Amino acid sequence: MVRFAPFAVLLLLALPCPVAWAQEGVDSAPSWNRGDRWDYEVTVNGAGDVSRGNLSQEVVAAGPVRLDNRTVDVYTLATRQATRSGGGANSTESTTTYVSRTDLCVLYVNSSSATTLQGLSSRARMELRYNASDGRYRFPLEAGMAWQTDYEITRTIRLDFGQWTDNVTVHGAFTCEGADKIVVPAGRFLAHKVVFRPDGRNTTTYWFSAAVRGEVKREQLDGMTGASTTFVLKKYHREAQPPFLLGTDTGLALVLGMISLGLVAAGTGIYLARKRDGRGRPPEKGPPSKNI
Repeated sequence: MVRFAPFAVLLLLALPCPVAWAQEGVDSAPSWNRGDRWDYEVTVNGAGDVSRGNLSQEVVAAGPVRLDNRTVDVYTLATRQATRSGGGANSTESTTTYVSRTDLCVLYVNSSSATTLQGLSSRARMELRYNASDGRYRFPLEAGMAWQTDYEITRTIRLDFGQWTDNVTVHGAFTCEGADKIVVPAGRFLAHKVVFRPDGRNTTTYWFSAAVRGEVKREQLDGMTGASTTFVLKKYHREAQPPFLLGTDTGLALVLGMISLGLVAAGTGIYLARKRDGRGRPPEKGPPSKNI
């Protein structure tokens, strides 16, 4: 029975576990890999109209880029969103976003959108340059945390009939209100709730889970119009990276662990082969003894 114990352990590990809330600590900003992807369902409740659609966000690059007169270490995200309203309007939007690798805060946004309705179409482009990040996260995330954010955005908007540039100053307050149990199409999560109030009217709420290294839900509320936009995670794909490419202590530990397992397996195989050969071999006869 002893020799079958490892196989019994592997079998137990392969058995399905009971459904539980996906929960991990958020002690620091999680790292992303190129190819990581988050897919969301989008619902926009406007004035008497509801739009529904999908949004996908993927990490397409990681590393330093030149932004204005500074070099920043960022993740480059490619986002695509498509929605259709109850009135028949279709809109698509493609966005490139730079996110700081140290705290996952936004530094730059460049988007282009198109809307069509009854044969008519309009296009728009928008570029946002932050003189500092939007400050949406502070790690480690803990219940009761509160912080202020102050930044200026240089905004350039291009429409079919013209272009203009302006500067927008944002003074806002963030609070981490603890962990909520969130059920979305991607699963059940215990996510940290972060609320952003940039002024007295608008509110954006993020539910961040380290289990998916990002947001499982987001709600944006326009206090003036009452319009709201909700994103819920539909699917999460984590791109696997070979341990030797991770460049971290964890990757090195995995490599050493794999080498150790290989050596143990090889040694065990050699030992069993020799033991088997020893059992099947007749005992060697020594020289005849001499009686004196």
